[in-house]
Amino acid sequence: LIVYGQSEGDQGILMAMEKRGSEWGSAVPLPFSGAWDDRAPRYYPALNVLLFSSNRPLPGENEAGDFNLWVVAHDGEAWMDPEPFMISVTEADESNGAVSGSGTVYFASNRDGGEGQQDIYRARLGSMGYEVEAIGAPVSTSLPETDVWVDPGERYLIISRTDETNGLGGSDLWIVFAEGTGWSAPILLGPEVNSAGD
Repeated sequence: LIVYGQSEGDQGILMAMEKRGSEWGSAVPLPFSGAWDDRAPRYYPALNVLLFSSNRPLPGENEAGDFNLWVVAHDGEAWMDPEPFMISVTEADESNGAVSGSGTVYFASNRDGGEGQQDIYRARLGSMGYEVEAIGAPVSTSLPETDVWVDPGERYLIISRTDETNGLGGSDLWIVFAEGTGWSAPILLGPEVNSAGD
């Protein structure tokens, strides 16, 4: 099964393709996606769930809200109802989560405590639940860092940064290496990866 995000206008929808024998079936929307802006599906191995971003209403609400991280499980027969991921129910946007092999969740947010517009945060599972902390400079800056992918061993991050004067276009991909308890300065992935577009 391959799950991916697709844009239809300004709205994202989560799609799936299933392999039967040696042939891939047609792409179809996931049954819980399509009514809201759903984006960035990523597998969360420790919980065996799909993690994704959505502006769908929180439980007890009826209107689209800010972006939160959501999780959804498959019971072997069907997809269950998505549930908000507890670290992301705030007044801010939380989106584009990625999970390391240890279960640490990295994500982008405009919550308080960052360096600027959107920054990279991390949520580690501790004895009292998830402990959220900002990944400060040099990874996060006053510019928008809007997406993150983490190596399963947390040896490096790939981040998206927008409108960097040293970049090649709108949003570019940068790599950041773990250094002791911190992170190296981001290194621009060059024109083989980036372009003048996003």
